[in-house]
Amino acid sequence: MRYCKERSVRVTGTARTRQLILLVALSGLFLIATFVSPIAASQRGCESTEDSASRPTRAGGRTVELPIDLKAVRELQRAFEDGHQPWRGDPTLVAAAAVSETFGKGAAVEPASALAKSLIVECETASDSVVAGKDTSMEYRVYLKRLVAPQKGKAGIWTAIRVGANPVN
Repeated sequence: MRYCKERSVRVTGTARTRQLILLVALSGLFLIATFVSPIAASQRGCESTEDSASRPTRAGGRTVELPIDLKAVRELQRAFEDGHQPWRGDPTLVAAAAVSETFGKGAAVEPASALAKSLIVECETASDSVVAGKDTSMEYRVYLKRLVAPQKGKAGIWTAIRVGANPVN
């Protein structure tokens, strides 16, 4: 039997054993939460782009499939790896640029820098991301992919493949 000064209680061998068991159990739960949660989240995946194509748009809304030039994407990936255009590694910034480029001409779309602040990543895996948000008049949903494998140990760039917009109710 031992006297614990900090708590002013007596701690028996059995109580000490219980404390150790509780500590080990909590440590195990922490390790599981730390290592299994990211794995489970990545297996959950993002909504498939094929599923999203059938999603109806509201009146006045539209979805635009963006053209993909793989040669240009490869060149952008190389430039990104050399330290140019670091924003291409952030799905919200790429989504904001895609919305601005797709709907910004002749429409009341906020500049990409302002729009990026109102966008959030709804889902992200190693190869897919879905970013959504809204400005004063429209709700946006952008589907992105990492189309080119980066060099080992480096991050890949995001490429917007589809942009949807619906009027805010």
